[in-house]
Amino acid sequence: MSNIETSGFETHLLECYLFVDDYLQSNPKVAAWRRSTGGNPDFTDAEVIVIALT
Repeated sequence: MSNIETSGFETHLLECYLFVDDYLQSNPKVAAWRRSTGGNPDFTDAEVIVIALT
């Protein structure tokens, strides 16, 4: 994979993350499905969704 392709992919991931993060901040009840079973989660809700999409 060339740097251009990687850069494009990283840009798409960042755009996806920002979209999801903005949505979850605007609609906090949507994120209620994700409850930590103790301690702080390793990933934010937006990061979890982006990871799942990729």
